Amino acid sequence: MVEEGMPLDSMLSWLKKINLVAHVGESYSYQNVAYSVISPVMKSATGQTYESLMQQKVFGPLKMKTASIDYASIMQNPNVASPHLRRSRQWKSVKITDTYYNVAPAGGINASISDMAQWMIALLGNREDVIKKETLSQLFTPEVKARSKNRNYGRMHRLSDSFYGLGWRILYYPNDTLIYHGGYVNGYRSEVALNRKDKIAVCILANAPGELADNGIPLFFDLFNTRRDSVRAWEERHKREFLKTVSIP
Repeated sequence: MVEEGMPLDSMLSWLKKINLVAHVGESYSYQNVAYSVISPVMKSATGQTYESLMQQKVFGPLKMKTASIDYASIMQNPNVASPHLRRSRQWKSVKITDTYYNVAPAGGINASISDMAQWMIALLGNREDVIKKETLSQLFTPEVKARSKNRNYGRMHRLSDSFYGLGWRILYYPNDTLIYHGGYVNGYRSEVALNRKDKIAVCILANAPGELADNGIPLFFDLFNTRRDSVRAWEERHKREFLKTVSIP
């Protein structure tokens, strides 16, 4: 129904006819339409659309200047990377379709890497005027056991366990915890992961599926783990040099 472009209200009406396969919290399964229930809930609670609330509460305050949600906005933007698909052993540019814009809360947003940088700063707890640290902790708290969909996150380091929180996967390693989310829509691939302990957030945006998006973040954290002590020593050295040149009242 999502692929066919059916209106969200029509798809939501079908959810009433679907029987649960398990009790709440016993089993994990992601469903775009079910996730998008939040849109009419927010409209009922505030009187505003999901799109207007995102602009007012997220894009505006975080200065995500080119971020948007609707299909018209990306088509009217003159600075957009075209999606590419592998066809006949060649990467070929394809048209952007309106698929998944009918499930905006689940289908993602249109954004640049600069926009995403501002969002990641907030995810690390540095913008409490937009989202409080307590709220982030609630989002990142495990709710149901769920295997990581991306096997690459378990290939570099053995996973101790994996769960799903409120919109985020929580991946436990012996010495670290990664908060992760990834997606693939209309030829575009994205990966976001953060390590709250080390205050690191990484985002990869790609206009084609492939090795970069699949392996980039696991490889980054693999390299970081092997050089963690050197990185920390470098940070401390530059912090001391900075304090020497700055007058602290």
